[in-house]
Amino acid sequence: MSEWNQEAYEYLDGYLKQVSALAKRQGDDADEIVSGLRDHIAHEVVTNEEGLVDLDSLLAALSTIGTPEDVLDAEHPIKLPMDERGAAPGESQVVLQTVVKKRSGIGCVIALILLFVLFLFVVAFGLMSYTVVGPSAERARAAAQRASCSNNLKQIGSALSNYANENNGEYPLLSDTNGQLMFDATFMEKLELNDTSVFYCPATSGLSDLHGGEAVVGDHTYYYLGHVLRNEDEGMAFVEAYRSGLLDSKYQGNEKLNLPRLNWKISAGDASKIPLMFERHQHHVPEGGNVLFLDGHVGYYKLNSEFPMTTKFLKALDSISAHEDVQEQH
Repeated sequence: MSEWNQEAYEYLDGYLKQVSALAKRQGDDADEIVSGLRDHIAHEVVTNEEGLVDLDSLLAALSTIGTPEDVLDAEHPIKLPMDERGAAPGESQVVLQTVVKKRSGIGCVIALILLFVLFLFVVAFGLMSYTVVGPSAERARAAAQRASCSNNLKQIGSALSNYANENNGEYPLLSDTNGQLMFDATFMEKLELNDTSVFYCPATSGLSDLHGGEAVVGDHTYYYLGHVLRNEDEGMAFVEAYRSGLLDSKYQGNEKLNLPRLNWKISAGDASKIPLMFERHQHHVPEGGNVLFLDGHVGYYKLNSEFPMTTKFLKALDSISAHEDVQEQH
């Protein structure tokens, strides 16, 4: 290695200290970079006539290398001279170029790690939000549908009550169409109920799927049986009488069967316990349905909690109904 005069040596030492400080600040291997850079500069400098490396020679070499910032700039790596054999004249110079490029690789790794951590955070936050908000939103949606369904029955109940008041307390006859567990559609004009969409529970898609968007009166979502039924035994007696053909439009009640037609005057004492209309049980969560009673109030009952929301009775009604239950919206 050539000899250096004191001035050149001190200048090089200060230059390398700046490179080292920058390298440490960026998280690079400062010692390896400085060592490689020192060897590279030693190769580049030219001695003077006295065989010494002076400050002018050092500055000339550094002009081809650049400032300490240039040395650590991965976008402008140092290009080492090649010897006559086409190889770099020093293994340390190859090391220098490789080490200087490390900063770019380390930066990519750090960026990928940060992106991965961010991804995990987003996924965790999404799962937490769904866990907290998702069930709450579903419960709110189900509650809103139950309330809307209850309002449908109240509107129908009000129209039926007005009809009964004008017809000596009697309610519409059960339809004589086999399997139609609802009053006949011809009563609609007498009921003065123009909005037939109330005959569909909002939790179902039957309105659009079954009739192309046009609502019709039927037992697709609600049952109207037209008779006084206080418990499951009376309900099952109704089903058997219906199967036997004993209940038609001319039927006015039968004391032997104990299945009187709905009449406000004779049923007023039990009005709060006698179902007037109720819905099929598959529409809501928790499973069950709204029930409209003869006195006009509507309550929601879970399956098997109270008549008419019992599995035995509802399955029996399904077996004699001509209409399949409309499917839930999902």
